[in-house]
Amino acid sequence: MNAPVWWSLAALVGAVLGGLAVWLHVGFWVRRLSEPTTYDEFHRVATADGCAIELRRLQPTAPSNLPPVVMVHGLAVDHRNFDSAPGRSFARMLRARGRDVWLVTLRTGRRLTRAEHRTADFAALAQHDVPTAVQAVRERTGAARVDYVGFSMGGIVLYATLGRALPTAWLRRAVTIGSPGRIGHRLPIVNWTGHLPRPLLGRVPLRFLSRLVACAGRRFPTPGERLLLNCANASPAHCRQLMVDAVADLPGPLLHDFARWSAQGGRIGAGTSAALDGLGSVDTPVLFVVGAADWMGFPAFVELAHDAWGRDVGGVVKRWWVRGRATGCAEDYGHCDLAMGVRVEAEVHAPIADWLAAADPAVSELPGTARTRPAECAA
Repeated sequence: MNAPVWWSLAALVGAVLGGLAVWLHVGFWVRRLSEPTTYDEFHRVATADGCAIELRRLQPTAPSNLPPVVMVHGLAVDHRNFDSAPGRSFARMLRARGRDVWLVTLRTGRRLTRAEHRTADFAALAQHDVPTAVQAVRERTGAARVDYVGFSMGGIVLYATLGRALPTAWLRRAVTIGSPGRIGHRLPIVNWTGHLPRPLLGRVPLRFLSRLVACAGRRFPTPGERLLLNCANASPAHCRQLMVDAVADLPGPLLHDFARWSAQGGRIGAGTSAALDGLGSVDTPVLFVVGAADWMGFPAFVELAHDAWGRDVGGVVKRWWVRGRATGCAEDYGHCDLAMGVRVEAEVHAPIADWLAAADPAVSELPGTARTRPAECAA
């Protein structure tokens, strides 16, 4: 056997052994770091455009008379965004308070077929996924209205669908957490990606990549981590667990949407209309939660959504709530730590739950909230 054949055979064996080593490595750390969870109900619900979403239910043992809570995750994560681990699970804290909790997994948080992948853009989330999720919860519970909690993209989708595909009459109250009304320009490579033809962008395997490096998460802080969260406000062990359990792949069409918005001045659109255009007539009481050190959902960009919400309607109840040292927190909150910071249950989740349960949303018990956005927040 000549030398080129030997080299080819050696390369093939090396590739097989390397792939096996990677597979064993990922499998070991998934078993080591994962926090398995169970749910009372699971539903796969078809959307009108031929895709599907998932609903997971947490039923309280002592139900309150308050409506169900629909929780919608952010970009490149799934339902574990709100159900990460004991002591940091907003969903299970709400259930302990008697709320009927429904965790939504949008199509972008699921494993998609090739045909489904082509439909996984922002317009589909606004036109189909969120309205389908809310309607499905209403049908399964008999509730006329629900409370809505959206993290990051989960709130941005609400801006684009409420008062249009999602009737305002279906929502009793809304909370957005770190959800800007405009996309920033922090990553030039993302802006460059927005100029590429959409069909060229395939699925980004973030779930696999995150699991591949999960064992090193927060051991060697990187600029990417500092962009996503305030490292002083996050447990390294919990970060590694979320890298295994919560990260989802990023569909090419959705990546293209965000990159295109960033490259074109940050204006968020759903189809041909701007996401904020339909909020002027919305009268749903809303709480905007903002991290003082959030580099993804900048307070100034969340301000745009705050100002658009109900601008044509008098007397709309909207609260502006900054989480940081200036408002009584131990640390300034970044982006992801608004969902999983070490003190998030006491400093973020419990007060939001209090606001959702209050008899009058205009009477706020949240420390540091304002009836309207303070001028000093518009930095």
